[in-house]
Amino acid sequence: MQPIFQIPTTSRTYALFIGLCFLLTLITFGSLSEHQFEIDDKDYLQDAERARTDLSHLISRDRYVACRPVVDLIFMI
Repeated sequence: MQPIFQIPTTSRTYALFIGLCFLLTLITFGSLSEHQFEIDDKDYLQDAERARTDLSHLISRDRYVACRPVVDLIFMI
């Protein structure tokens, strides 16, 4: 398979690639430093603990968050 165009393999090309990757990462994940991860974990774990003893709690209306099967299973494990 032939490439559409050739990218020169110079140190300038690698530096530009690294810079673009860094910029994309900064734009995508830059605000995570302000995110408060620890706020709702306690409520998720309480929901998982209640679901462990009573499986009907997985579809109950008094849950902290609506039913999320994959996340619920991970927290229950």
